[in-house]
Amino acid sequence: YARHAQLARAVRAAVGQWDLEILCANPAEYSSTATTIVVPRDVDSDEVLRIADQRFRLSLGAGLGKLQGRVFRIGHLGSLNELEVCATIAGAELALHAAGVPIRFGAGVAACEHLFAQPAVHC
Repeated sequence: YARHAQLARAVRAAVGQWDLEILCANPAEYSSTATTIVVPRDVDSDEVLRIADQRFRLSLGAGLGKLQGRVFRIGHLGSLNELEVCATIAGAELALHAAGVPIRFGAGVAACEHLFAQPAVHC
């Protein structure tokens, strides 16, 4: 559980550097399962997903129901480690940029690295 929470914190730190919103408005209710990221109104999140998959072979989660086209999700569970999270964040940055979101390359990855450079959480 501690590892999933740590990976989740890193993803949320990356999103903060992208100047995008996390769908969950209350940080006390953030999930260690997945982070849902809101894209700008003029961007279709399904296009972000298509680019991530086709150009970078990166699988991100789609928005469901009324959130389809407005959000995408990054999961933090399973056999996932710090380097895989950094790679996922880098791929998401590339896909967001290609879809027209103004991303400062490396900002999210750097946020993850800073968090992961802190003393390890024992799992």
